[in-house]
Amino acid sequence: MKYYLGYYDNLDYRPIELEGIDTSILSVIEFTTKFDNLNSLKKYLLAEHKIPNINVTLNYLIEKGPKGNKYYETLKTNRIYTIESSFLFTLDGIKKFILENKYQEDMIILLFAEYLKKMGYSKTIKESLKNKSQNATLIIPILKEIRKVTSTTIQEQINYIIDNYSKLTRDELANRIDYLISAFNYSNSDLVNTYLKLRPTLNFKNIPVINYIRNWFSIAHDHNEAGSAYYYEIPSEYRDINFEVNSFISAIVYDYDSIKKDYKKVNGKRKIQERPLFDLAVILEPYYKMKYDRYLNTIYREEEDSFDEDAEFLDESDFARYGTTSEEEGIKIRKRNR
Repeated sequence: MKYYLGYYDNLDYRPIELEGIDTSILSVIEFTTKFDNLNSLKKYLLAEHKIPNINVTLNYLIEKGPKGNKYYETLKTNRIYTIESSFLFTLDGIKKFILENKYQEDMIILLFAEYLKKMGYSKTIKESLKNKSQNATLIIPILKEIRKVTSTTIQEQINYIIDNYSKLTRDELANRIDYLISAFNYSNSDLVNTYLKLRPTLNFKNIPVINYIRNWFSIAHDHNEAGSAYYYEIPSEYRDINFEVNSFISAIVYDYDSIKKDYKKVNGKRKIQERPLFDLAVILEPYYKMKYDRYLNTIYREEEDSFDEDAEFLDESDFARYGTTSEEEGIKIRKRNR
C-alpha cells in the first residue's frame, strides 16, 4: 500500500509528492511531525508550491485501484499529526506511553473497545442477538445479563424490549436490536462489559490481541480495586501486567508467521507492521492529548493560586516540549520577578 499526505480539490483527493519521503505511512507521519503545528506545515507546503492555497484541508491518503485507474481515500482520522504527537508514532514511544499508563482503566477500556470492534467481536454480539431475537427463551435471559453490566441508556432500551417483547412485530424487534447494538458505538465501557459478561456463553474467536488485553484489564482492575499491597502478594508468573501489555503491543505491531509460530524477522529484528502501529497511535492520540491538556490546566491553576515567590511557574519550555506555544493554547505566561 502507498500512503501520501494530500488534500481535497475539485471533487477529488490529490496526493502531494514530497522529495525524499517514501510512500510508507510512518515516513509520511515522520514528515508531518517535524512541524510545530498545522499552520507551519501548510506554510511550508505553500512556499514549495505543493498546495494551491493555505485554506486547503490536508488529509492522510491511501492509494487504491488497479494500475491506470488509481484513486485515493482518506484514512480514518481527521487529524494531521505534528510534533506534539511525534513520539506516539514510534514503537519505543508508544510502548513507553502505554507502560507509563498501564493501570489507567479508561485508557485500557478505550483500547479494549476499539480492538473488540476491529477483531469482529462486536459483530459477533450483534449477530448472536439477532439470531436469538425471535425466541423469547433465548434472547430475554441474554438481555437480562447485559442489563446487569451496562449504563442506564442501554438498560432503558433493554427494559423496553423485555416489557414489550410480545407486542413487537418481527421488524420492530429487529430495529430495536439494531438500535441497542448501535448504542455500543458510543460507550466503550458498555461494549467491554457486555463482551466480558457474554464471553462464557457466546462463541467468540480466540484472538491473542483480545486475550492479552483482557488479562491486562483484569490485573489493572484488581490492582486499582484492592491496592498495590494486595497485587504484589499475587505470584508474578500469574499476574505479570508488563508481560500482558508487551504481548498486546507485540501482537498488534509485529508481523506473525502462523506457520512457523513465530514473528517474522528482518536483519535479525522483528518485522514491524507499519499500518497497525499507526492505527494504535491514532486510537491513543486523543487520550494523550486529554492528559496533556489536564497537565497544562493543573499547572496553570497552581500558578494562578500561588503567591509563593519560590513557586514553580509555567514557562514557554513547557509548551515547546509538545510542539505548541502559550499563545496557541490561549494561556498567558506570568513572569517571575527576580
